[in-house]
Amino acid sequence: MSTLSKREHFEGKEGMTLKVHIDEETTAELTQIDYNDKSNEQIDGFSAVFEGPVEQAFDQDLHRVEHPDAGPGELFLVPVVGGDPQKRHYELTVANLKDKSTGGHTKGE
Repeated sequence: MSTLSKREHFEGKEGMTLKVHIDEETTAELTQIDYNDKSNEQIDGFSAVFEGPVEQAFDQDLHRVEHPDAGPGELFLVPVVGGDPQKRHYELTVANLKDKSTGGHTKGE
């Protein structure tokens, strides 16, 4: 199962809907509302913020998800404070160390 940790799955995808499996019987649909590049000279990273219904809240954890383009995978999602009290907000943060021996490419590429 993919971890969906590639930026192309989230960069420029605001408005995309992600289905999150809260448990074996319950899913929630989250909409991506933001994307931020967090890269610097040492880290290749990004974050994406999602919003979803208040009544389907869940704790931070590694969750099974269904991405509309990349298919099923797992993401570590964390609840965060958002501007709209009628919605729950969650953040995905991905950070990979850049390996200087490969000319700045991310380890594992």
